[in-house]
Amino acid sequence: MRYDPLIHHRRSTRLRGHDYASAGAYFVTLNIKNRTPVLAEIVNFETRLSAIGEIARRCWEEIPKHFKNAALDEFIIMPDHLHGIIILRKDVEVEAQRVGIQSASVGIQYIESRQIESRQERIESRRKLNQFQKVVPGSISSIIRCYKAAVTRLSRREGYGEFVWQRNFHDHIIRSGNELDRIREYIRKNVEEWTLREDYS
Repeated sequence: MRYDPLIHHRRSTRLRGHDYASAGAYFVTLNIKNRTPVLAEIVNFETRLSAIGEIARRCWEEIPKHFKNAALDEFIIMPDHLHGIIILRKDVEVEAQRVGIQSASVGIQYIESRQIESRQERIESRRKLNQFQKVVPGSISSIIRCYKAAVTRLSRREGYGEFVWQRNFHDHIIRSGNELDRIREYIRKNVEEWTLREDYS
């Protein structure tokens, strides 16, 4: 698959000074250790999930049940990795949705909301990040940590003890509606790119 500096990273790094619990859109990639293809296989341009892959899909789709500030956008489970977009929302907007007020465009709305943070909110964000680098509840890191732990626990309970995630994860903060659309398209074309790579390898 071709390298894209806005999507791929050689190693996972968090952007210094950014509050990963703040409202916005985040593109994340989780890899299997040693890129072992245990989640799925690609056959005739279609993804066929393994038993572990089904657990991974189910747990991913249940993220909003456990994190009320999170909404899911495009995602895909590939043989040795998972790509997904997670939208973090502010508490007041979560409450509005709970009582039936629907957002017209979840993705773009919450990207733009980050651009109008007050100076006090930025100071508070930095304070949170400097507390011995603890994982902030409701942040992308806490969501991914809980997700990976749940998939691992359920997989091992089903007898798939050889399954191990690669340490940490890759992330990218989505900063515009155009970028959101481009990453959505990238995710949708993952199976096609995988198949073409296998055909020419």
